[in-house]
Amino acid sequence: MTYGFEQFDENVRSIVTNKPDAWEFLLTAALMKRLLRAPLRRWEDLKSGVLVSPRDRLSDEQVMDWLVLRLDEAQDVAKSLTRLYGRELQKSWGEPGFPGDALEIRDVILNMARTCELAVDWESKIKFTQTSEIYNGLMDTLSGAVGHNLPKLLEAANVLELGLKKHLENPDQPMRISHTIIFDLPENWEYRIEAEIELIKQSFGWTG
Repeated sequence: MTYGFEQFDENVRSIVTNKPDAWEFLLTAALMKRLLRAPLRRWEDLKSGVLVSPRDRLSDEQVMDWLVLRLDEAQDVAKSLTRLYGRELQKSWGEPGFPGDALEIRDVILNMARTCELAVDWESKIKFTQTSEIYNGLMDTLSGAVGHNLPKLLEAANVLELGLKKHLENPDQPMRISHTIIFDLPENWEYRIEAEIELIKQSFGWTG
């Protein structure tokens, strides 16, 4: 029975229908590699300059309000991916000794993909928003802050897939697969943002 999986390839449909040993994890790896492919490709294309977007221009008066929104969005993406991967995905696998829910697994990974798309959109806003030269350091600090998390998901799928392959080759040998992802902002990122804002304030002679 492949209800809800008609749009996926034969490998995914076979896992859902036949439910082989460790099917929840096989399905997870297969769906992550399939559904995260597009946003990860967009991220790589954005970094390489292949993906472009219409440019926007901010006046000096608009930059700070714009910055607050971008910082909040960055936190939202990191929190979403942390909850989806660290909590919701594990819930969809079911309690130990009980089967998981294929549709729940699918929906969690679909939400991962949507959040990844938003992350690439965020990075695109940073790259294609123009400001006065005085804000260049700030924009450089923002760039890549969210997108650097995306390849971690593909790495997790590959680790899971490799571990399952070894398990299926030796099904009688106990195996534990564990892979932790920390979805974060770059080291000292908030400090660097604050430092750039202080430089901007000094350049404009702002106080307070």
